[in-house]
Amino acid sequence: KLKELDKLQYIDLSSNGLNKAKLKTVKLKGVKSFNLSSNDLVKLPRTVKKIKNLTTLTLTHNQFTTIPKNVRKIKSLKKLEINHNNLVSFGEHFKYIAKLNALESIWAGNSNITSIPDQIVLLLNLKKLYLQENKVAYVSPEIGKLAQLEELSLYKNELTVLPKEVFNCTELVELDLFYNKLKGLPDGISKLRKLPNLYLAYNELEYLPEEIGNTNFSRIYVHDNKLTSLPTSIKNLSELEVIRFDNNYIAEFPSQLFLLNNIKYIDFSNTDINILPKQMENFNNLELLVFDGYRIDLNNSLNKNYSLLLKSLEKRGVTLNVTANTQASSE
Repeated sequence: KLKELDKLQYIDLSSNGLNKAKLKTVKLKGVKSFNLSSNDLVKLPRTVKKIKNLTTLTLTHNQFTTIPKNVRKIKSLKKLEINHNNLVSFGEHFKYIAKLNALESIWAGNSNITSIPDQIVLLLNLKKLYLQENKVAYVSPEIGKLAQLEELSLYKNELTVLPKEVFNCTELVELDLFYNKLKGLPDGISKLRKLPNLYLAYNELEYLPEEIGNTNFSRIYVHDNKLTSLPTSIKNLSELEVIRFDNNYIAEFPSQLFLLNNIKYIDFSNTDINILPKQMENFNNLELLVFDGYRIDLNNSLNKNYSLLLKSLEKRGVTLNVTANTQASSE
């Protein structure tokens, strides 16, 4: 009967307790997407290769320990979703799937992956690689040879060092490094001319390179690190709209930010900043300001107009998220 469904494009056999012995398919030329998630699969059923024009294969929440070797027979495959498995041998079969010239996207989050091995270089057509919430502690420099890579997620991993070769992936439009253990960045970030956002929050960064001023970032997220200052070169980021540097050890509001007219959102809460500069009024496009009011030293003469400054910002339509605001005691 399935053979008669020549317009069928999507098959969902998820959550059926399937194994390779039970699964049978037929040649369905119209099917583009096949969902086998949440089963008991340890191997990919051989019959999947009969689906000649398959572009998306979903294998999440199974028992795979590596990307199945016979995926290589699905020549039309563009997207492989294999999140929530146990891919301890992640790169073992890269030499086989490298033959899939159409493969552009691999999603393998939450799968106990510990490294991006040298074999990654075999996947030269890869555009998206999502390895969020794994245990990746090592990224091979070979990743820099993926000239078409546009999106790389290493969110919530174990990286202490990022290879400089990552910055050779000049087509990147997304690089997510939230929740790692990075203490610094290598040289070369200015090569990423197409990257709009800097996702580096929740690391152990002690500094940011001055080279950041030669990028095109419009959003910078470096909160929850160990920074004591921001690069002077940030003043060159004319398109910067959002900057979060809260939960760091910065003691003075970065004056270089006052040279940027497009900033809409600033968060410097839980830092050591105790003076709210009058120049805050210079942010003509500011929409949201977040900081800890209780940290402002009202005994410092530089804060004598603190209350008036807040009222002025509010009057202009700026939303103030001020924790434990001490405004009342300043009047």
